[in-house]
Order: sequence, then C-alpha cells, then structure tokens
Amino acid sequence: MGTLFKMVIAFGIGVALLKGAQHFWLQAVQHRMEEAAQAPPSFAVETPVIADFSKMQQYIDNRPQIDWKASQQAGFQGQFQEMQLRNQAAQMGAPQIANGIPTMPGQGVPLQYMHH
Repeated sequence: MGTLFKMVIAFGIGVALLKGAQHFWLQAVQHRMEEAAQAPPSFAVETPVIADFSKMQQYIDNRPQIDWKASQQAGFQGQFQEMQLRNQAAQMGAPQIANGIPTMPGQGVPLQYMHH
C-alpha cells in the first residue's frame, strides 16, 4: 500500500510541476507579445521604391553575347577523340564495349551486335 501511495504522490507532484511550467511559459509568451505590440516598428517606410525600367531595357538591349562555338568545338573534339580511340582499339583486336562494364549481367554489349 505504501508503494501505491508514493506513486499517487509522485504523479500529483509531476502534474503540479508541469502545470506550473506551462503557466510560467504562457506568461512569458504573453509578456513578449505585449512588448512587441508596444514597441515601434523596426523598419520605417519613408519613400516608395521606384523601379527605373528604362535602364533595364538598356541592359537587355546591350547584354553581352555568349559565344558557344568554343564549347561546341570541344564537344566535337571529344567525340572525335573517343571515336579515334575506339577505332584504334578495334584495329588492335580489343573487345569493343558499348555501355557499362562487361562483367555486369545485361551490360557490355559488344559494338558489332548493336544496331542503330
């Protein structure tokens, strides 16, 4: 019977402590809300923002042009070099792998069996 009595007392103390913590937390939040309502706004709107679109149009009309020729040429050179390496490997008798690793199931189909 003593253990049951101690459990009821402990439960009552726990409920009282939680109720007190909730009460103090609620008071603190209400106090901060009252302070925020009484404080002046942290920003002052004095003049409206004016957007000058004539300068934006001037920038759009005179924007720098991007030259894509160098990147296109690099891509073509990379493809050409890969083609040359494949041709060289084929001449040397190396197995040609189209995709993936030849030891993985379903991967590594030899090029001579691929039909595009």
